[in-house]
Amino acid sequence: MLMGLVINKLLLAFKNKKGFLEGLVQNSEPSLLSILTNIKDWMKKTNSAKPEELQKNAEGYKQSMKDFPTFSDNIIFQYGGGSMFKPGSYDRYTPFRNNPEADFLIMAWPMGLVQASCNPFKKERELKGVNLGEIGQEVISKWEDQLKQRTIPLSTIKWVSETSATPESVGFTFKDFNGLYGDKFTTMEGGEKVLDHIQDMMETPFTDLTEEHKEMLDKIGINAWDLIQSNSGGHKCITNISGLNYLGRGKRPPQGQYRYDSEKDDSPSVKFTKMIAREFERLLKEKIAESK
Repeated sequence: MLMGLVINKLLLAFKNKKGFLEGLVQNSEPSLLSILTNIKDWMKKTNSAKPEELQKNAEGYKQSMKDFPTFSDNIIFQYGGGSMFKPGSYDRYTPFRNNPEADFLIMAWPMGLVQASCNPFKKERELKGVNLGEIGQEVISKWEDQLKQRTIPLSTIKWVSETSATPESVGFTFKDFNGLYGDKFTTMEGGEKVLDHIQDMMETPFTDLTEEHKEMLDKIGINAWDLIQSNSGGHKCITNISGLNYLGRGKRPPQGQYRYDSEKDDSPSVKFTKMIAREFERLLKEKIAESK
């Protein structure tokens, strides 16, 4: 178990490094020892951060985050993860380590994600009679009618999905589209003709698509409700509401200046993400009170 925990920590520290995960999958046998040995070999070859540095970064992150979240009624509420550029620094359970008496954590991320989890370090993990997965569905259902009336074009989905992609990334491909939304998409006027060509377009990075191809992808869409449902999930101990970042852009890159002024206001998707997180917090407190 200890070896598994060490591997998990190292995976979190280096998973975004170029070639790390690919090499690990291709060269490792299905055993913890093989995986750990290959990680250690990779660390030596790439002159990556040493275990002592990783531990130091983790402790530094913990200290820097002590006063970051708000804490009331045994619920931690946090927006963003703070500074986590140093390898090994970020740990999703840091809020619980800094607030061990807490029962729940609600984390809102600017990339359009709301996560909720119970404290895994407490022996009593029955969530005080509440189910986080059910609460997540109840929260998002408050906006179900509005979300079902909103269609997100495939061009927007591909654009947003690839905005933060690394140069070596394959991007948001037809396989991704089919796996997530294959039975949920709708076509606008002229969209039926696009379906015959969609696979080739989806295999092309968004930045390399012609204006004609982008306009073709405008004709296929997914309603916002199905999009969020396809990207979200969880159970009674941990759940997430994801895909909220697609809602801030009605269409793929519009002409002219489209970015909001971050010094003056939040983007529309960030506003909605914070709204969802606060509603989750309100409903969670209500459920806890009811269970008592």
